[in-house]
Amino acid sequence: MRTYLKNKMTIKNRLILIEIISILGMIIIGLVAIVTSRDINQASTDIADFWVPSAIAVEQLNTDTSDYRIAEHDHILTKNRDEIDTLEADLSLRRQNIGEEFEQYIRFYIGGGEEDALIHQAWKLWQQYAAISEEILEISRANQPDKALELLNGQSKELFDEYSRLLKAIGNEKQAGANRASEYGNQLYSRLIGWKIALILLLALLLSALIISLIRGMVKFITLLVDGITRVSAGDLDFRLNCDGDREMETVVRSVNSLAASLKAMADDEKRVLGEIASGNLEASSKAEPSYRGDFAAILYGIKNLETRLKEREGSQNEERIRE
Repeated sequence: MRTYLKNKMTIKNRLILIEIISILGMIIIGLVAIVTSRDINQASTDIADFWVPSAIAVEQLNTDTSDYRIAEHDHILTKNRDEIDTLEADLSLRRQNIGEEFEQYIRFYIGGGEEDALIHQAWKLWQQYAAISEEILEISRANQPDKALELLNGQSKELFDEYSRLLKAIGNEKQAGANRASEYGNQLYSRLIGWKIALILLLALLLSALIISLIRGMVKFITLLVDGITRVSAGDLDFRLNCDGDREMETVVRSVNSLAASLKAMADDEKRVLGEIASGNLEASSKAEPSYRGDFAAILYGIKNLETRLKEREGSQNEERIRE
């Protein structure tokens, strides 16, 4: 990966890559948090809107049926006509409420599967119980409390016990469902924390590797570059940088080496030309003219101007010798 980055990517592009990875990492962490939070919220909503209300509804059905049975017992034992009428009105209202509670439960809170069968079985038991209840009340109105109590504590009690058992089983299932939803929410929360920690660590490791690689390469290159420039400026024109760095760094290395090579070529050329001039060869010419670029062209111009003046001076001296 390091070789690929060196060969294919500039420092600018690597910095852009680091920024892109940082942004993408934050986006991924945010998306994971959003999705998991949504699931956690859904689990909490299920508990608040379904499991808890349905458990309360089942408990209310059981309570209302128990209250209905107590009212039946009071109806059998009372002798006061006004109290009997009040109790019958109360029993009628309770039967209506229980029927409505069953309809509401089946419409909104039924969970399907085994619970579906249990609640419909409980509904049938309640209808059977209500039918026997009418018979008990009829016997009670006929002022036969012993017979009414016998029926209340016999077949009616068997139906009530089975009915209560079914409602308790449904309530337990609802409580278990609420516990499962709560446990699922806890698992989602733990999973969210785990994912966030893992993603943050992965992002930190990846960014650290990229940044450390970039910094190490730059520090190594800058150290070598400073050393090379120092040696060239001290006159060591044979020195060449050899740095396997990034693309921008390789460009700088080539430029510094080219400068050192040009300075070396110009220095050697100047020594050769000046040596020939000193030996009397005023026709000596530069063999490294391409190296004299920019402000260095003035050096080549100075050498040529020196040759011209020396030629003129030599010509003047020759003319004087001829006249003499």
